[in-house]
Amino acid sequence: MKNVTIIEIAERAGVSMKTVSRVLNGEPNVRESTREKVKKVAAELNYQPNVFARSLASKRSFVVAHFHDNPSPDYLEKIYTGIHQVTRSSGYLAVMEPLTVPYTKSAGEYLARFKVDGVILSPPLSDNTALVEMLLERGIPIVRISPRNNFELSSYAYVDDTSATKAMTEHLIELGHKKIAFIAGPREHGAARKRETGFHQATEAAGLNKSECPVFQGDFSVRSGFDAAKAALANSGDVTAIVAANDDMAVGVVMAALKRGLDVPGDLSVTGFDGSRLGDIIWPQLTTVKQPVEEMAAEVTSMLLEEIVAKEHEKKAVKFDVTNLIRNTTSIVKSPS
Repeated sequence: MKNVTIIEIAERAGVSMKTVSRVLNGEPNVRESTREKVKKVAAELNYQPNVFARSLASKRSFVVAHFHDNPSPDYLEKIYTGIHQVTRSSGYLAVMEPLTVPYTKSAGEYLARFKVDGVILSPPLSDNTALVEMLLERGIPIVRISPRNNFELSSYAYVDDTSATKAMTEHLIELGHKKIAFIAGPREHGAARKRETGFHQATEAAGLNKSECPVFQGDFSVRSGFDAAKAALANSGDVTAIVAANDDMAVGVVMAALKRGLDVPGDLSVTGFDGSRLGDIIWPQLTTVKQPVEEMAAEVTSMLLEEIVAKEHEKKAVKFDVTNLIRNTTSIVKSPS
């Protein structure tokens, strides 16, 4: 299949090659009618931008990187899908790069080898002040997903993790549960901290005994949820419900309950957070808070590409709504026999 060039687009649209280049690179100072005409011609000719050729002809790499440190493959896949939806149609290449502690050193080593036009940070990296400041000092545009601090430093998208977890915990309380455990995510993870706050707000507002609503530590992995649930059920045998800070840990809770011979949700109600594919396919199907991860990733990517082109760009904060999926792992508390 023949590669279409900007020369052909310019000839068909009746404009200069420079104008075509400006439109395809998303640059300003092009009349909207001309911009639409060029885009229409490019689509008709099935123009596929060559990232490497464009980078040679400009000072940009046409590459954006998503820096992350998260053990949930489903969460990362959704982020990449959202990013790719935007970069693919804009002629950019998206790369996923895991960082290790210390994050500034890991990011610095990557940036010394590869040039990127901008960076997307997701939790817990979106909360790491040293990393954020290092990237900004290098003049690299950044956007973030669900940060918990330094909001003025970048554009970002978020959900209200606190109120979402509060509402899900209230759902359990409405079902009659009074002894509810919480499995927390990593301490350095801002969203995890907010979810724990929401759990405490709900139990305190309901006047539940704090000692009967214990918190156990996890790290967002299935295994940590399994281990934390084992501890919760061994140390607090009369716990009737467990709220996990993400779906992977909630699945681990279900596994631990079944291994112990408990019925879910008859003996133990379980909730998660994320709306992951894993929570969809297990049985019983997981009750969870579904956050629109793909949509948030697409939104921050659009913000990033705008900032790359415009240089000076007003910082934005876009809030997304969550959906409570009340499914098969929660039920009315069983009355004592």
